[in-house]
Amino acid sequence: MTRGGRRNFWLRTTDSMGLTEPGKKPEMPGPRLLLFQVVLWFAMTLVWIGMLTQTQGEDVQVLYGALVALSLVLTVANFVLLRRARRGTDNSGADGQADRPTR
Repeated sequence: MTRGGRRNFWLRTTDSMGLTEPGKKPEMPGPRLLLFQVVLWFAMTLVWIGMLTQTQGEDVQVLYGALVALSLVLTVANFVLLRRARRGTDNSGADGQADRPTR
């Protein structure tokens, strides 16, 4: 682990998967990355739904149905993480008390 400096992309990736240090809580990805992932997984969900409605074979429809479900789960998971990340940046000023004028 690097001491005090910014971590490179590979170490941040392994941190987010929980692989770098046992018992260490992984760093939260930034809101921009999470927003990109939400949009990407939602678009993939729409693509898989389109493929599901266009195909005729039962085996292929099962595969596309599973891909739709997986994409929806990943969209919701990334959306929840995005909400947490935004809530963390919004409440960084001691529950909003720092912005209020005192009388």
